[in-house]
Amino acid sequence: MTTSVWALEKIRAVQERGSDSLILNARAGASLPEFPVEILQLTHLRALFLTGHKIRQIPPEMAQLANLQELSLSGNQLTAVPEAVLALPKLRTLNVRDNRL
Repeated sequence: MTTSVWALEKIRAVQERGSDSLILNARAGASLPEFPVEILQLTHLRALFLTGHKIRQIPPEMAQLANLQELSLSGNQLTAVPEAVLALPKLRTLNVRDNRL
C-alpha cells in the first residue's frame, strides 16, 4: 500500500525545510494503514508524532532515526514495540498508549 498524498506532502515539506519534527496525526477520513517508510529518510528528526492511525507494525529500519528524542505512536493498532525503537540512543519520550499492547 502506498502512503497517502497528504502524508507525503508533509514529509516532503519537512525534508525541504530541514525541520526536526514531523506531526502526522490522523484526521477525519485520512488515517494511515501502515507506517510511511518515506519517514525513514528523515534521519535528522528529533520528534515524530503518528497518532490515531491504523498502524500495526513499525519497521526495524526505524533504527535509522538515531536522533529521535520524542516518539508518539498512540492510538494505533500496535501489538508490540520493536527492539529498534527501544534501542534508539537519544529517545527520551515514547507514547504508545491506546494500542493493542
